[in-house]
Amino acid sequence: MGIRAANREYERWLKAQLHGAIIDGDLQRKQKKMRESAFAFLRATYWRWAEKILDVCPDLADAPPVLAVGDIHLENFGTWRDEEGRLVWGVNDYDEAAEMPYVLDLVRLATSAALASTPNQLSLKAICVNIFEGYEHGLEAPEAFVLDRQHMWLRKRFVIGEAGRAMFWQKIENQYHDRLAKKKAEQPPARRRHLDDESQYRLALLLRGSAQPERDGSDEVLRSRRERHRRDAPRC
Repeated sequence: MGIRAANREYERWLKAQLHGAIIDGDLQRKQKKMRESAFAFLRATYWRWAEKILDVCPDLADAPPVLAVGDIHLENFGTWRDEEGRLVWGVNDYDEAAEMPYVLDLVRLATSAALASTPNQLSLKAICVNIFEGYEHGLEAPEAFVLDRQHMWLRKRFVIGEAGRAMFWQKIENQYHDRLAKKKAEQPPARRRHLDDESQYRLALLLRGSAQPERDGSDEVLRSRRERHRRDAPRC
């Protein structure tokens, strides 16, 4: 199945899983971003990768299985504070984690780096060598990748000052208010409801401060008052 047909099938499946609760405008924006670069396309289509990778590279299927990240790529790495307050760098998205041949994570990470890099930045060979060396080191001595003096070059890329932090949250707040204003503008105007005679009569009594119709001892009196109200009161 070609990618266009496969993507249509995937989106139909996704809508069914969400019981139709999907925003078409957001889906269109995602598709637009997917067209911007090969890396953006790879990042947004893990389902297709999982569907085709062993067809393209069947020899990878024989590698030992592990609990792998699955949807791993350059932008699935980030920073957080551990319980000791240290700044740690590593994988921060595990929503596609599953048991699979370990080498699939390495191949996908290398693919994402190759698509994100230009030839004058890093060669494919350099990318693969660094990934395999880092993976082997992690197996031999697993530990948190703490951004301290040993990795100061990377720390400088992620740590920002208070001014930059304030600008970031102001941007988020502005985006929220812009979307809220757009949503309000798209809402249809409220429709006036037409009340039947009985409802109009009871509403008039409530506006005069009486929650219940005054009982004069006969239903005939109540019917007479409702009739008089229907003739005199303007229609809602």
